Amino acid sequence: MSQQTWAASAPGAAPAGLPASIAVRTPGLHPPGVAWDPTRGAFLVSSMRRGTVSLVRPDGGTTEFIGETPDIVATVGLRVDTARGRLLAVYADAGFAERSGPTTSFRTTGVAVFDLATGERRHLVELGETTLGANLINDLTFDDEGNIYATDTPNDGILRIDPDGRARVLRTGARVAPPNVGFMGVMWHPDGFLLTVRHDDGGLYRVPLNDPAAMEEVTLDRALVGGAALALRADGSVAAVTNTLIGPGKDGVSVLESGDGWRSARTVRRVEPWPDPAPTGVTVTPFGTYVVSGRPDRLVGGEGVWDQFSLRRM
Repeated sequence: MSQQTWAASAPGAAPAGLPASIAVRTPGLHPPGVAWDPTRGAFLVSSMRRGTVSLVRPDGGTTEFIGETPDIVATVGLRVDTARGRLLAVYADAGFAERSGPTTSFRTTGVAVFDLATGERRHLVELGETTLGANLINDLTFDDEGNIYATDTPNDGILRIDPDGRARVLRTGARVAPPNVGFMGVMWHPDGFLLTVRHDDGGLYRVPLNDPAAMEEVTLDRALVGGAALALRADGSVAAVTNTLIGPGKDGVSVLESGDGWRSARTVRRVEPWPDPAPTGVTVTPFGTYVVSGRPDRLVGGEGVWDQFSLRRM
C-alpha cells in the first residue's frame, strides 16, 4: 500500500488552496463516500463498484491507496481518524459492484479499519450477522475514545464497534418496509450524542450515547428528505446532503444551526438543486466543505457505468 502526497505539498502538509470544484475522470469508480486526509492534504474516496479507497489530487488525478481484497466487494462511507492513525471504511454490496454475487449482495457488510500511514488492515468487522435482515451498513462516525458508530440502513439501526473491533447493537427500530429507507448519514457531536438522518422521510435524530433509548427527533424547519450524509463544521453548524436516489428527495446540500443542543435546528443555507447529480457524501477541509457526486444515479437507474465524478465546495 502506497502513501501519496500532492506534489506541491510537503509530507503531512495541506496544499495552499483547493479549487472550488474538481472534475475527476477515472474508469467506473462511482464513489459514494469522501473524507479529507490532513496528513496528505488529499481527499479519499470510496467506490460502489470496487473494494478500494483512492486518493484524489486537485487536478482530478487519482491514486489507489487501498487495493481490492477478496472479502471487500465495495466501499461506502469513509472517515479519517488522525488521532489514532486510522482510516475507517464501510464495506457493503448493494448489487452494483464488479464482483457482486449471491453470496455478497445485501449479505456481507461491515467496517474495515486501516492504518492511515501504510494502508495495512487493522480490523475487518463483519456486521452482517449483527443486523436483522437485509444487510447494508451505510455510513459511520467515531467518538473521542475511538468507538465507531455505523448505520444499519435497512433495519433502522445503529451499531457500535469498540477500539478493539468488538461490535454490538446500540439501538434498532422496526425493520424498514420497502420502499422506505432508514438511517443513512451519521455524525458524532463532541457534546456526547450522535445525529443521524433517515433517507425516506428526512427526519434528523439525536441519539445520546449515555442513553441511546432516549433517542429523539430533532425539530426541523424543513425535513431532510433524501438524507444521505452529515458533517460537523468548524463553526458548529452541520452540513447535510440529500439526493433523489430512493424516493422523493431533492439533490441538495443544507447547512443547519441549533441553539438548544440539537433538539431543534433551522436551515441557514440551502443549495438546491446541487450542480452535480446525486450527491452522496460530504467532508470538511481547511478550505471549506466539499461534496462528492459519484453518479450513483446511473447505477441505480440502470444507465450503466460512468467514468466521471466530481468534488465541489459548498
